[in-house]
Amino acid sequence: MYRTKFRPGYIPPSAYRINRLAHEMGVDTRAVEAVRDLTALIAKEGEPLGAQELKDQVRREARSRPLRRTENGKYLVRETGKVFNNPRDAIKHQEKALFDYHLGMRDFMVKAAQAPPVVGSNPMETALYTFKAMKDSLPDQNFEMSKSELEEMQAFGKLMNAGYGSRALRQMDQRFSAMKTLDRWERTMLLGANLYTKDEDGEEKERDEDDPNIQIELARVLNSDMQQALRISRTLRTLSGLSNPSFQRWQSKPDGDETAFRRMKSLGEMSHLRASAYAFLRTQPRLFRHKLLNNAFTVRERGINRDYKQLLYVLVDGSGSMQGVRVAMASGALLNRLRSVVKGDAQLYYRMFDGSPGPEHEALDPKGGFEAVKYVLEGHTYSGGGTDIDYALKEAVKSITQKMEDNPDLVKPEILLVTDGEDSVCTTVEELQGITCHAIMCQTGTHDTARKLCRETGGIYVHVD
Repeated sequence: MYRTKFRPGYIPPSAYRINRLAHEMGVDTRAVEAVRDLTALIAKEGEPLGAQELKDQVRREARSRPLRRTENGKYLVRETGKVFNNPRDAIKHQEKALFDYHLGMRDFMVKAAQAPPVVGSNPMETALYTFKAMKDSLPDQNFEMSKSELEEMQAFGKLMNAGYGSRALRQMDQRFSAMKTLDRWERTMLLGANLYTKDEDGEEKERDEDDPNIQIELARVLNSDMQQALRISRTLRTLSGLSNPSFQRWQSKPDGDETAFRRMKSLGEMSHLRASAYAFLRTQPRLFRHKLLNNAFTVRERGINRDYKQLLYVLVDGSGSMQGVRVAMASGALLNRLRSVVKGDAQLYYRMFDGSPGPEHEALDPKGGFEAVKYVLEGHTYSGGGTDIDYALKEAVKSITQKMEDNPDLVKPEILLVTDGEDSVCTTVEELQGITCHAIMCQTGTHDTARKLCRETGGIYVHVD
């Protein structure tokens, strides 16, 4: 059954070609007729059937789908699973279900063909990617394009009958539009473990960002909660105190591979003067002697640039009052901190807390970064218990102190507290032992004790709505 009328002379792709290409692309589908229809529309080699033509097709299809009799003599409509006493009622219901399904599919394909979310190398590849993107954007996790045509019709038909087709297409467009705004580091954060693939030798390598499958995976991740988290992350990035700096320090080594210039410290370093300094000796000897005695010249120095990593620690309030939109806010704060991790400039540790701190987790690379965001977004991580911020801060300081002792390459430790502020803060600057503390308050009024602590440690206090 086709929902599209092909132009004269156009030969639609065969089922064998569709299934072979689907297998090569990693797309599972048995909805061959739907792929043919959409391929023709994308290639501008077909026109959608009108409502009357579609009804005629439905009647012919319904006659080829005999009703099934149940054990008690009733009539089962396989497309919807409903049972009727009268065969006429069953046939009428079957025709309506088929018509609604095919009409919904036709309208979806017409709109999708006008602006395909993912463009392949040919119309048939674009059609397959479109159905894959549609499937991954659906909230119904039981819907699989790899089902039989009848099962696919039942699953998709329920959505179309409920008027979901156009809403799903809008949702898919929203996700792909949001995907196009991602910068390099955001893409890396959201792909997580899917950023990498293995080559023929079994070595991991980064996947091509223009790969349509990558685009579909990103769009699948970018639900409304994740889009809100990204918006908050970008807002926080405008604050200098929550920027993502790199830490590199010069180490003087006589056998170093790099050369740097610095101001001279004593006359004993005259042999390392830059060649330009001797121009003063020839043209202005008095000025040369003056600059030399005041150590005003620069000298060459061999050494290496040593990369240090910032230690970031995130405490996320897991009390019951944080559930709902505040979960996305907490994820946005975590995304802000994870940016330094995917850039290779930081190591991040995080834990949920309520009346007591939960287990500590780490995010040391893009793989761990995406798992961290998913963990915070999951609703079951919010216990519904009380809030004890001081206890959480105390345990964080202990953990940070130990990590700094174990790894001398960690610098400038910072704590980011994400909470709705339903608890007082009695921790003092002395107890933080030089650690900078930032606080993000989610949808609450001012929190004077937390704000005071942040200011005294040189941190940022932010209220997010």
